[in-house]
Amino acid sequence: MGFTMSIAVVEGLNGRQVAERLDMALTEETVDFNALIPAVSTHSRSRAVVLDDPYADAPVLEDARLLAQLSRAATVALFQVNEHLGCGLYMAGCWADGVMAWKVTHCREEPETEQLQVLGVPPVGFAAMAAPYRARQAQADATADATGDYICYLGGAVIDLFASITGIEFDSSGWWQDIRYRVLRPRAGGQKPC
Repeated sequence: MGFTMSIAVVEGLNGRQVAERLDMALTEETVDFNALIPAVSTHSRSRAVVLDDPYADAPVLEDARLLAQLSRAATVALFQVNEHLGCGLYMAGCWADGVMAWKVTHCREEPETEQLQVLGVPPVGFAAMAAPYRARQAQADATADATGDYICYLGGAVIDLFASITGIEFDSSGWWQDIRYRVLRPRAGGQKPC
């Protein structure tokens, strides 16, 4: 059984401001952390957590135009995981002041992300954080051909990176699971961003 999640932590905005920047309506309907629909909750006065539907035709948190708009005078930390894909797809990234600052992706199914694809300059300490995962992966790959047992460790580096910058560990319980999220809907008559 696998796990799928698409989440952003927005520093510098509350839930209402996130909805405005995404040109979406903030409803009174609430969902929990495991909902796979666009929703937002304000964790503190200037920190919002945004959930997204990774199965949507055009997921909000994968739209570069919307991420640029959302990150104007704010910082957006992104995390996506889809463990339903073979070894899994893991991505952590950061947008600040309207541009992508960095992105780290791992998916064993794609040649360019089979190891760790790093775009931009990730936070200081990421290389040290990833080193033990790279070593374990090299050791596992060395024995995989003989045993046929392909084990993936590199996704752990991406998970740890997101946790280090947001405090959210997707496979643990914490404050992010205890708060309610208000559903975001496309505005009537406006652009449909998702």
